[in-house]
Amino acid sequence: MFTQWELSPVLFVLLVWACGLYLFAVWRLHDRGDRWPVGRTLSFVVGGMGSFFFATSSGLAAYDTTLLSVHMVQHMLLSMVVPLALALGAPVTLALRTLPAAPRRWLLAVLHSRLARVLAFPPLAFALYVASPWALYFSSWYDAAWRRRTCTR
Repeated sequence: MFTQWELSPVLFVLLVWACGLYLFAVWRLHDRGDRWPVGRTLSFVVGGMGSFFFATSSGLAAYDTTLLSVHMVQHMLLSMVVPLALALGAPVTLALRTLPAAPRRWLLAVLHSRLARVLAFPPLAFALYVASPWALYFSSWYDAAWRRRTCTR
């Protein structure tokens, strides 16, 4: 688990950019004299992005097509731990506090859009959260995805 690491360049670059942008925003906030909780930063960078990196690059990624138990641990990390840690990091709040006026207005327009309200509607979000693994594992989609992934490695 800890010795079989496999680095995906695209995921790694995205992860570094996300962490870099978050840390840059925290630095800008501190530079102008505002405070940002250390716990939020640790939650986003270590809890969210660190768990994402571990799930996609460690032995979990190396053995996710071999062992169903490893695949399920990876799935739980990516669907339960990572989103919770990222949400606790409050990246949208940080962006609203650090962005200039025009981009902040665009972000607020997106956040208050009808699509965002529909997707953030708790019963729909819960239904999608429950229905997506159900549809994946109890249909032919999982076999098709597994065959495609093992053929491309």
